[in-house]
Amino acid sequence: MVKPEHIIQKQHEFEMWRIQETERLETKKQNLRRQTRQIEQERMQLNIEKAHFHRQQEFEETRKKHEEHLLDMKRQILEGELYKLAEEKKQFEQKKSFYDQVESYQKDDIRTKPASVQGALFFAGVNSQSTLKKRYKDLLKIYHPDNKCGDTDVIQEINKEYKRLLERMQGDG
Repeated sequence: MVKPEHIIQKQHEFEMWRIQETERLETKKQNLRRQTRQIEQERMQLNIEKAHFHRQQEFEETRKKHEEHLLDMKRQILEGELYKLAEEKKQFEQKKSFYDQVESYQKDDIRTKPASVQGALFFAGVNSQSTLKKRYKDLLKIYHPDNKCGDTDVIQEINKEYKRLLERMQGDG
């Protein structure tokens, strides 16, 4: 049976259309694959950047905590040193007051005034046994009755206060 020319023509057109459509669909398919690969690469790049950002953020938080810790340590050191400085100033003022009183006492003629010396004044600012003993020896050198400025009443007051402080410090220790 012989096909009419018109049917052959239509089959040929259909075949051409099918080939063109297949090529067009194949091209679209390739474009979609390319776009899919590109999107996948972009997603991987974004994940890398995201991970880098999180590491950077963690590093900054750790650095900030470390700096805050160092700042807190510096503040504590400064507070401690300020407290020590205040204590040293207090001790200095007590010693200054003591030596001012000693100087004033030495300037006065002790033989013309009645003895109204308080032993506690001689040991102002003393806060340890070693300091107490050193102050006691220094006072003995100054006020011993054999010295020019010596005075028996003052030595008795110094001895009483020394014994009282020594007992108290040994009781605390």
